[in-house]
Amino acid sequence: MILKLRKSLRNYKKNLNSIVY
Repeated sequence: MILKLRKSLRNYKKNLNSIVY
């Protein structure tokens, strides 16, 4: 469960970066 959450967080950050650029 924690691992999945971490993966989700990473994806979230990636998306944020995509939006910024």
